[in-house]
Amino acid sequence: MQYVPRICGGNIKLGATIGTWSTLYGDEEFYIEFLSRGVCGTCGHHCKGCKGSCYVRKSYRYGSVIKRHAINTLALRESVEETYKTLSGQLARKKKPFDIIRINQSGELESEDQFRMWCRLAEENPKTEFYIYTKAYEYVSPFLLGGKVPTNLTVLISVWHDQGIEEYKKLEHNPNGKCFAYDG
Repeated sequence: MQYVPRICGGNIKLGATIGTWSTLYGDEEFYIEFLSRGVCGTCGHHCKGCKGSCYVRKSYRYGSVIKRHAINTLALRESVEETYKTLSGQLARKKKPFDIIRINQSGELESEDQFRMWCRLAEENPKTEFYIYTKAYEYVSPFLLGGKVPTNLTVLISVWHDQGIEEYKKLEHNPNGKCFAYDG
């Protein structure tokens, strides 16, 4: 694998026991200096509703944040399976496991395979709670409706104003499906 993905841990806001996973936000192309090329964000058509107001934008004043998000983005796009193996190894080697892993602190799911990968990682790490924030309802709904989401993985359906309300209503009966609502 050319790019080594990583679940980041420990910051001032979240504390040392909460890990985070981020990819590039938005639907625009970011110039990545260490690569000498541009990489598109992962949100694509899911940007509707939060375009221009994404809270992640402020963190991109730090080159290291953009670099890490770009590496994670490219690793997933290159090979979901290799990304899975790398993250599985990272979690297995961790002396003190994360209590929680927050997925999509920045960015969005780009495929059902990516969500399947997070389900596999949650199954392997039953003592860790996983939370994923998403507007990619088309990828998570089949898993939630089919009862294929591990009990330690909570899917937070992002509802922005009116976007996502109907999707959440279809999933609200599922114990793994919760709502993150933004009303402005």
